[in-house]
Amino acid sequence: MVNQLRYTEIIGGGADDPEILGGKGASLCRLVRLGHRVPAGFVITRAAFEKALQDFGLAPALVPPGGLLTGSDHIHAAGRQVSQNILSSPIPPQILDSIMQTVENLGLWQEPREGVIVRSSATIEDGSAHSFAGIFESIPISEPEEFEPTVREIWASVFSPRALSYFREVGVREIPAMAVVVQRFLRAQRSGVMFTRFAGPDGRPSILVEHVEGDCEKLVKGEVTPER
Repeated sequence: MVNQLRYTEIIGGGADDPEILGGKGASLCRLVRLGHRVPAGFVITRAAFEKALQDFGLAPALVPPGGLLTGSDHIHAAGRQVSQNILSSPIPPQILDSIMQTVENLGLWQEPREGVIVRSSATIEDGSAHSFAGIFESIPISEPEEFEPTVREIWASVFSPRALSYFREVGVREIPAMAVVVQRFLRAQRSGVMFTRFAGPDGRPSILVEHVEGDCEKLVKGEVTPER
């Protein structure tokens, strides 16, 4: 399906493949299928990211032998160049039109609204091996004209110095594809992260919830000490 230029998937619409939707997008789709409440939204699939990079002339940055993670001594400079190219190149109409049609069909900008949040969902993110919490970008926006450049900002975050350094640190050898989750934004009184596999002080398996007042961005970026 990726090779057939499938650019969007409604959250809970049926698919839950992390290779198409990224780890976060796939997990949200599974939550909907299990009957949990999930804010309305959709996923911009990895196909859109890969096709856009191809149209931008940046596809060689993703995989060896031309990939950024294959021994370059100038990895951060190369990553910044790729990011700048993404941020300065509008999404081609053949990709963007499909995405904007999904936004319109879901009515994400209709009143009453708090806007939407545009969230990273890399194919390597939120899996059993690595969480990548706070590595990529997730950005709330309130106006429709902010949407297209924000999607590109999420795509560009996979090439940030922070992400590239972490890839090398944990042994990732190829730049992951980046899907993007778009959801109606909800203001949180409290938010947090739950670790379902956690060894307690006595060594026994436990569940850990770390939570903060308001939104969770400051927690995942390590800017505050959460309650447990």
